[in-house]
Formats: sequence, C-alpha cells, structure tokens
Amino acid sequence: MHMYKRHLAVVLAIGLILTGCSAAKGTPIPQVTPTPTPTIEPTEVPTDTPLATDTPLASETPTPAATPTEAATPTPELPGGDPTTCTSWSTGTTASTFTGAAAKVKFDVYCGVMPSGWHLETMSWSMPKGSVGQLTVKYANKSKSATVTLSEGNFCNGCAWVDVSDLGSGSFGDLSATLKLRVAGQYALYVNPGANIQYQANSTGLSQSAFTAITAALVKVPKA
Repeated sequence: MHMYKRHLAVVLAIGLILTGCSAAKGTPIPQVTPTPTPTIEPTEVPTDTPLATDTPLASETPTPAATPTEAATPTPELPGGDPTTCTSWSTGTTASTFTGAAAKVKFDVYCGVMPSGWHLETMSWSMPKGSVGQLTVKYANKSKSATVTLSEGNFCNGCAWVDVSDLGSGSFGDLSATLKLRVAGQYALYVNPGANIQYQANSTGLSQSAFTAITAALVKVPKA
C-alpha cells in the first residue's frame, strides 16, 4: 500500500513537471511565413502628346470675276488706200478706168498722188487672155519738164533692166523696192523686176529725193 502511494506520488510529480513545462513554454504559435510583397516596377506614365492642332486653311479670298471687257470692234481694213486722193481722179474717166482695171487684172493697181500742178497725162491697161494683165500711167507737171511713169503687172516679162548704179532701196506705195540711177537726172524704182507681176517707176526732171517721195506716196486702188 505504501509502495502504491509512493508510485502514485511519483507519477503525479512527473505529471506536474510536464504540466509546468507546458505552461511555461505555452502553446507554440505556428510561424507564418510572410508572403514577400511583390516589387512593383515603376511604370512609365506616357506623356500625353498634344494632338497636332489643325492649321486653319487660309481663307481663300475670292478672286473677283474679271469684268468682261467688250472687245473693241476692229476697224475693217480697206483692201487698198483712198484713191480719191490720186491726181486727176475726178477728171474725165480716170476714176472709172482705174477701178475697172483694178477689178479685172490679177495684181494690185497703184495710182499717184502727185505734187500740186501735176496731172495724169496718159493711161492704158489691158488683160490679154491667160495673162495677169498690165497697166501704164504717166504723170507730168504743167510744163511737162518733169514726168513719172508707172508700169504695173506683166508689162515686160523677162526684161533685163540696165541701170548706171544702185542707190539702195525705196518704196512703191506699200511695196519695198530697189532704187536705181538710169542716166543723169533720171531715176528708176523696181519691184520684182522681170517677174510675171512687177512694178516700175521711171522719172525725168526730178531730184532723187523728190522722186522717192512721189513713189512712196502711191496709193493702192481697192478692188471692187
């Protein structure tokens, strides 16, 4: 009995020791492993790029419509000059002879505006079949000491004109011509010499300047 009590006391003593240890140590707290906080990489915040501002279109200034300008009515160009200014135009049948010839022949007919006191002395024209025609007019001053003879058309086809010297150029009305000295005191002006249609002016008793002034003033007779 005594042994039993002793044994019980030992058991109880051991139990108390174990209980004390447990109490001292306490209930172990489970260790919580901290979850590592993920490192947050800094995110680059995009800088807002400002939207391109639309450049306003240049306001177009309306071009004022051109005011239509009335085209000037061109003055009809006469096919010739004013033959009424020609010497002796209104004398006898001069006007009708010139206009009749101009309407028939196949070249331009010219008449002369001569100095005061001059007159038309002779005039003739013809239109042979198959020809371009020809016309000859002679003007003279009152005393007949000075003359100018005009030859036009096919009056001498193929003729070779012999002159003393070349004096340059001149004008047969609106035609360019060659000026020649034929003999002392006599001048000649040629347009297309020797051709099927040619013009020639010959003078007597005139100075070179007086002759070239007369030939430059020749007037083309309009064709009817």
